[in-house]
Amino acid sequence: MRKRDFLLILVLFQAFSLEAKNIEGTIITRSDTLQAIFRIPVKIFTGEPNFEKIQFKLKYIDSTGNRKVLRPENVNEIRFSYNYEEIRMLSRFNAVGLGNIFTTGSHVLLKLEVDGPVKLFRYYYTQRTSGTYNSTTGSWNGGVAYEAERFILQMEDEPITRPRSFGFKKDMKEFFRNCPSLVEKIESNEYQRDLYLIVKYYNTACR
Repeated sequence: MRKRDFLLILVLFQAFSLEAKNIEGTIITRSDTLQAIFRIPVKIFTGEPNFEKIQFKLKYIDSTGNRKVLRPENVNEIRFSYNYEEIRMLSRFNAVGLGNIFTTGSHVLLKLEVDGPVKLFRYYYTQRTSGTYNSTTGSWNGGVAYEAERFILQMEDEPITRPRSFGFKKDMKEFFRNCPSLVEKIESNEYQRDLYLIVKYYNTACR
């Protein structure tokens, strides 16, 4: 399969693997709290919201019935409930270069996982494996695309930070340097790479 054929199939698959559902939600700005109907893109095969799409743009219907487009730089937060889960996505300055050439913007909406002095967010993106060329057949294997996730941290009102996969312990010891007891736990691998436990410990024991 040639590379351009694979890319065409990938685009068509992504287009047909999504639908949108009308979900009641809340838009919070610096000056107001508004009720709206969000057009939440949903994956047909899993029924789960496509958070990767929502992070940079979300269509909605306002209280007067007008269709609009919400962008992260224009809000502080959005909230909605899906399958009994209360979802909060907070707008943050995109200080670590999240997204790609098609989703450029100064801000990004990040799904809040843990709230407190240190916030833990989840960021969604598409990961693609590298393709290979078969010189015998002259064909190109374009690789595979799949959804991936990674955690984003924010200390108080500081810019968001993205922990590295390699150098994780070093990054976390520096990030939580004002809490010696947590640094010891990170050094001893007590929490391994469990950022839920690390952040919750900081928010309860290190304030």
